[in-house]
Amino acid sequence: AAIALAAQSSAAVSDAAWTAVTVQAWINADDTGDDRIFGKSWGTGSSDQTWLLRKNSTNIGTRMRTNTTNNGGFDPFAYGTGTWYHAAITWDASDSQLRVYVNGVQRGNTTLNGATMYTAPLVNEPTIGNTATINRGFDGQLQEARISDIARSVDWLLTEFNNQDDPSSFYSVGVEDCSPVLAISLLEFNASYNKETKATDLTWQASYDDLDDDGFEIQRSWDAQEFQTLDFIPVEGEFDEINTYKFIDRNVTNFGQTQAFYRLRIIEAGNRISYSEIKRVVLAQEQARITVFPNPSTDRFFKVNITGTSVVPAMEMIQSDGKVLLQIPLKSFNETINIPGIAPGIYILRFYSSELITHKRIIVF
Repeated sequence: AAIALAAQSSAAVSDAAWTAVTVQAWINADDTGDDRIFGKSWGTGSSDQTWLLRKNSTNIGTRMRTNTTNNGGFDPFAYGTGTWYHAAITWDASDSQLRVYVNGVQRGNTTLNGATMYTAPLVNEPTIGNTATINRGFDGQLQEARISDIARSVDWLLTEFNNQDDPSSFYSVGVEDCSPVLAISLLEFNASYNKETKATDLTWQASYDDLDDDGFEIQRSWDAQEFQTLDFIPVEGEFDEINTYKFIDRNVTNFGQTQAFYRLRIIEAGNRISYSEIKRVVLAQEQARITVFPNPSTDRFFKVNITGTSVVPAMEMIQSDGKVLLQIPLKSFNETINIPGIAPGIYILRFYSSELITHKRIIVF
């Protein structure tokens, strides 16, 4: 169930027994500050929250804490100022996955173990656009902050985004249609990625009662918004029987994408158009690999080599106490970085993007 939080009021959220959560809001940032969007937090430390939707200087993401585990920062999506985004985070104890969605598309996920949400928060009332005790105020426009005690699905969040981003293209209301019922009944539609053939297999079942120009356009998208038609398959088989159709997208891995979305555009007699639900497939990619050398280092110079990903990740340097010491922008997959002035010790380099999150341990003498 969703909990309503009215402006200029407070409402305690008793979430200690929750086994799942969805936090979401529409945001339009004016600057690249390290800001709090919507959260139940009581400071700026990596463990000072139960749940938090946030942005840092470059990315949208989250911090979240369960009854056993804390995630001090997971920020996979790079944002821009002056642009509206629908940002959402979900966690579900049933699969221990913390997920970040922006504009209805999953941008990353990571493991966060636990049976329930954090059981001993220092505050019970969430805040919108800031923290309860320290100024991390969000500069910009922020609307429709919501929290629910359920992990919403990707289809639910994509519908939430499309319904408000461009309602006129998402649905339309016309005059009453007294024409006969639709000739094609779509009973099932599935899409799956085949790692052996490196292709997407599409299958669906349908029945029909009219052969006049009826058929299916197979459409693919990389963002679930702009779709391209791949082929047309006419209806076939016997009237009033369930017929099975297949299509193989053999070119899906030629574009360097990590996921694809598919739908059927159903064309019926009289040029009546309807659509199937959208199916998302995750494409098998080369395993991302990051090497940092020399390690240990005596002169504060490191070479970073990144393979197996199409996105140059951001990088953070984290002290042994978990505090982020530096945020270091990377501009290429092969780069030499200099970190002058840091004390000898052991540090963690955290690399993150929409395609990967990984950590490397380095030693500085």
